[in-house]
Amino acid sequence: MITESDVVQAASKVNRITLNLEEFIIVEKSFETFRDVDQMLVIIRDKVVALESQKHALTTENSVSYGYEYLCICTGGSPQLISYTQTDGYEFSSHILGIRDTKSVAKVSLSLSNSSRVLVVGNGGIATEFVYETKSVDIVWAVKDASISSHYFDNGAACFLLASKQYQSQIGFSRFETTEGSSLSKRLKYTPSGLLPTEFDTPGSALGPDWHNEFLLHGLSESKSVDIQYKTEVQRLFAPEVHYDLLVIEFGLEEADEAKKWRTYVELTNGKRFGVDWILSATGVRPNTDWFPGLKHPEHGIYVNDWMHSSLPDVYAAGDVCYPSWPRQKHWFQMRLWSQGRTMGICAGISMSTAADSSSTDNSR
Repeated sequence: MITESDVVQAASKVNRITLNLEEFIIVEKSFETFRDVDQMLVIIRDKVVALESQKHALTTENSVSYGYEYLCICTGGSPQLISYTQTDGYEFSSHILGIRDTKSVAKVSLSLSNSSRVLVVGNGGIATEFVYETKSVDIVWAVKDASISSHYFDNGAACFLLASKQYQSQIGFSRFETTEGSSLSKRLKYTPSGLLPTEFDTPGSALGPDWHNEFLLHGLSESKSVDIQYKTEVQRLFAPEVHYDLLVIEFGLEEADEAKKWRTYVELTNGKRFGVDWILSATGVRPNTDWFPGLKHPEHGIYVNDWMHSSLPDVYAAGDVCYPSWPRQKHWFQMRLWSQGRTMGICAGISMSTAADSSSTDNSR
């Protein structure tokens, strides 16, 4: 196993409940702990930078070449952050954060603890959960659709949920609580546990649907408010320490203290303008396929068939990095979540094992 991360994520306490339903916990482990489970497993801390499929070889960042008989690529995806550069060349990358793995959530949690107002851009699961779970912060939520969470429910359901949430807030009710103070859930919960302290500059493990339970998402405000801006996107950004004159002209901020109150000022395509501490970009993911050769659509990922086999001989892919090319089904679509990634990984492992057994049988004849 070649991995860039300093931790390995593994399923623990797997309990099959029915034919199609199982319960398990996701745990982050160090190399040493994970290696103790299987003494035959060799873990290499490095980054793959090139693949030579004809030679069945990988090259890493440390200029080491590794041969393989069968290869499974599980490099996941990275947040597809919005990017903006002012006409003077100023880049806002330090003002824009994303959520994809445990390390990025830790960084968001730290930034949120020093924030009063945040702009959230996106309308998927991460954006919806962040807006719902955060406390003591004012949120401006910019969605490009006519309703919130349009990937999961229609406009009518979205309006009902918003009205229900507003009514609950009016009567001082937020959610059901157990005697221990944790939220009740009508589904099985899968959470990463045993999180290890790591640096922010290397990728961590992918998140589960209850990622927010492991992190404190509290801001500096005394209360929380959500301002939803529909059918809009980010048009321009300003940094007061650099673009003070532009803020005075464009935003009409005459007072110096007022112009420097917020770290970032944003103008949306609907003409609305806001000052925020930072921006959460929850606008999807980009598969990590930089070193995979010959991809016509790298934004889609590595195309695989129903055996998780790619177009290259003896090369398989699973998880966020791949793109299923089998016929679409009404009951399933790719969501790039770890729960689907685990199933894909199992399928890829079975396919590779079957191919190896078939090859051994053919060679013995």
